[in-house]
Amino acid sequence: MRNLHVHVILSVGLMASSMVLQADPAQPTDEVVVESRAHPDAKSYAHLVRGTQIFEQYRQLAPRASLRFKLYPREAGVNMHDLKVQIVSKSVRIPLEVDNEARFEVPVNQTAVQENADLTYNRREGTLSWRADVRTPGLPENMRRLGDLRLECRVELLGAHVARMFDPLGFLPKLGDPCNNPQAAYHFIADRPIFNVTLIYGQRSASLSTEKLYGNDWNELMIRFTDWPLLRDRVFLAPLRDTTWPDDTLLEFDYMEDTPTLEKVL
Repeated sequence: MRNLHVHVILSVGLMASSMVLQADPAQPTDEVVVESRAHPDAKSYAHLVRGTQIFEQYRQLAPRASLRFKLYPREAGVNMHDLKVQIVSKSVRIPLEVDNEARFEVPVNQTAVQENADLTYNRREGTLSWRADVRTPGLPENMRRLGDLRLECRVELLGAHVARMFDPLGFLPKLGDPCNNPQAAYHFIADRPIFNVTLIYGQRSASLSTEKLYGNDWNELMIRFTDWPLLRDRVFLAPLRDTTWPDDTLLEFDYMEDTPTLEKVL
């Protein structure tokens, strides 16, 4: 009988806000109060700050890596250009710089933490997904480092919580470190649609089984509640708990568009 798996569904919705700038003419013109009405899917700034603390706590997994957060489309046709992300609270509004890959860093601002700030952005509810993004510089474009992924999982599940959690029986808080517990599963999203993923460490290599690709370990009903139905061709599971694969193990991605077709071969 298979063990009961508590699946962590990272259904990360978007956050939009309605912000009203109120300036009393009797007050100095440089004193502006920002009022935030958080979107139902708004992300807690305090949680993201906690994610940065978890990143430092487990830094030994990826000593040279940096932490950012990344936005993905959750629905077809979502415009991923000109994304605007802000930290918003009663008296704080901090625009964040979003790069061409829809990634951004989260600075620590104690006033925003104390005022229970939210992260908001300029897209409709439910159309974007969020992920922590931990990467060691200098790797080829089609490779990720296993230690980075182990740290990425912990940033999300132990700190940032930029996801809706599917945990109907309330098991997740009881699992300790869910990234190291066989009763939990964390699905990663590759940068592009994947054909194959190969683990490489020294002279040893092995391909991930098809059960660990495309969300094949879940049924269709469960997948509907994740943040990756649109990106299912990018989804994979990494051997987070398998200590025979050390942190410096590389995951090499063969992408769909890079795979020779019969027409190209002929």
